[in-house]
Order: sequence, then structure tokens, then C-alpha cells
Amino acid sequence: MSLRRTAHKHGHGRRLNPDQLGAKGEARFPELCLDGRIECNRSERDRTGWDFLVEFPISEGDASPLHDRRMPLEARVQVKTIWEGQSRVKLRLSSAERLAKAPTPAFLCILTVSHDSLEFTKIQILHFWGALTEQILKDVRKLQASGRSTKINKTTLAVNVNQHGSSLPVTGQTLRAEMSRFIGRDMASYIEKKIAFLQSCGFEAAPLRGSFTVQGNDVTDFSDFLLGLRPLSATQFELRESRWGIELPALPNTVVDGEIWIVPDPIPVQVTFRSPKKGKPVSFSMGLRRIPKEFSKLTPSKELLENANLKIVTEGEKFNLKISSANVVPTSVRTLRALYELEVILAQGGVDVRVLQNGRLAKGFTLNDPLSFGDQGRLDAVKTLIQDLEFLAQEAGIDDFILPCPPDQKFYHSVELLHAMVAPRPGVSINANFTIKIIDGSTIPVRNTEAILIDGIKMHDGVLAFYSVCRVALTETADATEYATTATNFNCRQISMLDGTRGSLEAFRAEAEALTGISLVLAP
Repeated sequence: MSLRRTAHKHGHGRRLNPDQLGAKGEARFPELCLDGRIECNRSERDRTGWDFLVEFPISEGDASPLHDRRMPLEARVQVKTIWEGQSRVKLRLSSAERLAKAPTPAFLCILTVSHDSLEFTKIQILHFWGALTEQILKDVRKLQASGRSTKINKTTLAVNVNQHGSSLPVTGQTLRAEMSRFIGRDMASYIEKKIAFLQSCGFEAAPLRGSFTVQGNDVTDFSDFLLGLRPLSATQFELRESRWGIELPALPNTVVDGEIWIVPDPIPVQVTFRSPKKGKPVSFSMGLRRIPKEFSKLTPSKELLENANLKIVTEGEKFNLKISSANVVPTSVRTLRALYELEVILAQGGVDVRVLQNGRLAKGFTLNDPLSFGDQGRLDAVKTLIQDLEFLAQEAGIDDFILPCPPDQKFYHSVELLHAMVAPRPGVSINANFTIKIIDGSTIPVRNTEAILIDGIKMHDGVLAFYSVCRVALTETADATEYATTATNFNCRQISMLDGTRGSLEAFRAEAEALTGISLVLAP
């Protein structure tokens, strides 16, 4: 009998079994950490995917106070050892998922061993971020979509290490430099970016799609629903989310009881109203909603034109207009003027209405009958208010401002009073009577003197502040710290729109004192 020895094609043959090969790599890794001057802590039980917790020293270049120093870098590392010529490693999918989803740094360290010398020939550092993380999470989602999510602990993932990591020298300096390059200098910043990446990766431009069934009484219900005018009862609703091209339900259960209210995206248009009796039209920027063509045979021809102040519903020959004034929504002076002019035009009848989309006529019709929204006295009062507000805006040097919502009687009175202070009207005199309290033991040197009165009118977008120089007469009261005051001869010197903060008001007061040289300041 003769014996023949067969040599392995790589030389002496593989002397280590897979367990021994893995142990060789795990024994070498702590030495590399020691050479790279980073701490290496071994996992006693590798049940969650990482073999070592690597901790970097506190940055020596950080000159911040001790309590403000950056968090030291650290990372979880799984070590795999392969033979030369191999390019794939297998990971348990559940372990890979934990490392991929961890907000803190995690790495897969691949050590390659020579068949002949059993020496380490290269190291590859794979970062659980980017393409590697997306590959893992995509496989997890596939497993979920296939109904085999309970099999995740028994499912493996094959990773091509050459696609995710470069071949580097096997040194501690290389290990430290490569991990530092991926993490950066700021651990907190890394965690923030990693969380943002995990929340956004794999999504398409429109990741959600769904279907629902609604129930209405007639076609009018459905047309109003499609225009976003009303909700309808839902009998079925399903929403699905696509990520990495794999769809899964976005809601845990199908909704079968409730209401659905859709809000279609409007088409930007310009709507003009012109009366044959008045050449200048009034124009509004609005949004146009139309019933989708797919439903045009099922519902009446109905359209909606809408902005914050106007809602117009057209249906064949029918025209329904709703105006929401400053009592309902915050309204600018310019818009209030346009609404007033619209009421004047509509009251005349024969109004030509045109809807322009990108400068081209999209729709046009005529309102033959006059439309009235109230008595002439109310309209005249609105006109006077607008004139007062426009005058004050001009005096303040601003283009526009937004009225408080809703404006009350105090607001109307303040606007009228301020206008009279700036531009006194014939036969109108302004007197103010109030009580002032002396603070911190201050004394009033004279009983009749000049003073500055500072006040403001609260607007939706700030405070219309003003100061006036006036003559004040002070009369002692039973309380030695209080004076009865009468102010006359108001001369408004400045009107400004302020943001309403304490700082802006204090600066306004300081400016008034500096410009007038008057130290007696009366302010509410």
C-alpha cells in the first residue's frame, strides 16, 4: 500500500478552522488598539453584534473649560477574519441591524490572513453608514414585507467587503486614523447627522400612497369633498409607505370609521373685478381649485377660488361669494382697501370677472345683478378708517401693516385720535385727562410744563408707536405721590412701527428724549 500527499493549492493548506481563524483576529485587534493608543473593551457575550467597545482619549487640543469639553469619541466594532482571496463575510441580520441603526459610531473590521505564513496582510474598516447601512436596512425591510420578520435571528447577510472598504496596512495607527476620519472630531455632531441619515435614507420623492372609500348622499357632497369644502365619512382607508422600493403599511390598522377631509393644491391665479361704471379694476391673488378630470362625469362643474379674505364658488350660472373682513382674519391696510373697492364695484352690477393663470385668461364671466353687503353708512365708515390708516402708514414711512384681529372700538378711536394729533382737523381740539404717579420720590418742579406723551396702537404685526409734545397742567391730589394731569396742545413728532419688544420701546423713548430735550415723559 502506498500513501500520496496532496498539497493545497495555496501551499501548506489551511491550518486553522473557522473558529480558530476568528479567534486569531479577535486576539490581534486589542494589540492594534494598544498600538493606536485607544482603549479596547471586549464584550463578554457577543449577543448584540459587537465584539469590542473602542474609546478614544479626550482631545488634547480642546481648550474648553472642563464642563464644556466635547464628548470623547467611541465606537462599537465587530471583527471578522478571512483568508486571502475571500471578499465576503456573513453577518447575522439582527446583529447587523442593531449596528446599522445605532446613532453612535459602529464599524466592521475585516482582517485578512495569508494562507502560507498565517500573517495578517491587510485591514479593511467598514463604516455602518451610507451604502452598507442601506443594504442592511433594505434586507430587513424585505424580510418584513415577505412576512418572515420572526426569522430575523436566523437570517444572514452577505457583505462584499471590497465594495465598502479599502485595503489598508495592518497597524494601530491605521485603525485609529480610519475610525477618526469617519467619526470626525465632534461626537454629538456625528450622532445628530447619523439620526438624520437614518430617518431619511431609502425614501423616494413621494413615498406614501393610499386608497380610501368615502360615503356621501349625492353628487354635490362628492364635488364639495373634491374641492376641499367638506369632509366625508370614510368606510375604508389604507396608507402604504415605499422605502428602497419596498412597500409596507404606514398605519398599523385599516381605518374603517372616521372622516376624511382633503385639501387639494390650488392653482395660483389673479382674479380681477371691473365695473363698466368704473374704469379701474380691483385685483386679488387667489388659489383656484378644480374637480379632477377623472371625476368630471360624476360631479357638477364646480370650481373654488379662495384666499384668506375671499371665497368664491362657481357652478354653472351660480356664483357664491363670501368676504372675510378684518373682524375674521388678520387683514392688511392694502387688502382692506381692495375689499372696500370690491364692495363698491359689486354694488354697481354688470361686473366683469376675469381669472388669469400665468397672465392668460383661464375663465371669465359677468355678474349682472348688483350685490350689496350692508348699508352705505357702514361703507362710509370703512372708507374713513382706510384713509386714516393709509395716512398713518405714510407718516410712519411704511408700505403696509396688518390690523389687529378683531379690531375693537379702542383701536378705531386710537386711529382717529392719532390722525387728529398729526393733522388737526378744523374745530377739533384734543384734551387728555389722567392721573400720574410719582415714583422713587421724584418731584415735579413746575405745575405747568412741557412733556412728552408716548403711546402706541397695537397691530397684528407690531406696535404703531408715536410720541407727541404737549402742554401739561399738574394739580396735587390728596395722595402726595399722585397728580391730576390735563394735557393739551398736542404736537405729534414721530410715528414708527416697532416690533413691540421692551427693547424697541425703550429705544423709542430714549430717542424722543434726546430729540426734544424734554425729561418729563408720560407713558401708559
